[in-house]
Amino acid sequence: MKILISKDKKSPEVKFNDNDSILYIEGLLIPENPEIFFKKLNNIIFSSYKDNIKFVISFSLEYFNTGAARFLYKLFVKLKEYKNIEIIWEYEADDEDILESGKEFETLTNLPFVFKEIKK
Repeated sequence: MKILISKDKKSPEVKFNDNDSILYIEGLLIPENPEIFFKKLNNIIFSSYKDNIKFVISFSLEYFNTGAARFLYKLFVKLKEYKNIEIIWEYEADDEDILESGKEFETLTNLPFVFKEIKK
């Protein structure tokens, strides 16, 4: 597993498992400049994606702000153009806001999400 973006106070850790083609995005997503973070993230996603292999993006976000939400939405819209993409949206059992946000992204983009409750 390779760490591609290190976690800091305002940005999540982004790591990639080459063997399974799973990209993990974990932590807080409140970057001061979401455009810079999402440019890096988009480059990682679209350079790692291979057309004939299932590509999984697993989101385990503690919180994200409205600026990040706009960029997440744009990312999900772009991902609709690709085949074999699976979005996993993890949420803690008592975090209704994160769960509802994932459901809203799914509804707005018609991109199917897999929702996983996690215990911490």
